[in-house]
Amino acid sequence: MSDEDTDYEYKKTLYEAYVDQRKEADRFALEIGGRYDRTVSLVAGGALVVSLTFIENIAPSPVDYSGFIILASWILLSLAILASLRAIYSSQNAIQRKMEILDDEYLAVTGKIDPTAVDTSNKHLRTITICGIVSLWGTIFGILLLVLFAFVNIPNNVMNSEENDEKYESCANDGSYKPVKSYIAPPKPPKQKDKSKSNE
Repeated sequence: MSDEDTDYEYKKTLYEAYVDQRKEADRFALEIGGRYDRTVSLVAGGALVVSLTFIENIAPSPVDYSGFIILASWILLSLAILASLRAIYSSQNAIQRKMEILDDEYLAVTGKIDPTAVDTSNKHLRTITICGIVSLWGTIFGILLLVLFAFVNIPNNVMNSEENDEKYESCANDGSYKPVKSYIAPPKPPKQKDKSKSNE
């Protein structure tokens, strides 16, 4: 075997190893990307649900200026969810565009089309990157604003609850509380029979 054949076999083996590793890396990247999109959507959606539950059960009377905080949080979390959905949609378009590029490159190699006419650009990749950044930072800042909203309103609602308890106790102590009078008379006890008459 000549040196050229040996060099060719080495390059061929190296290329096959490269292709296998690249396929494995692409598979892991696709799997991790899917997990990332699902995680961002679940976290952002869960934060929205938690914020609504918090307002309903814990902070029904939020501080006035905190309304802008929770509104900004909802906007960012909603934007994160929409950006994540847009990233998934763009990913499908990017895969379709990648297949078109592969087809054109194959036709160019076989001489069926002009190699200089092959367009290898994929604009969907840029959209995916932008949407990923928006979804990530939208979720982060949305959660931080939600935490700030809770931090501002929990002490206020605790104080309001204590004041209401004190008012209730004071009303009970000064005699101003009057129970509702019942107009329904209790039932009369049954009449007991005379034991002496029953024995006769």
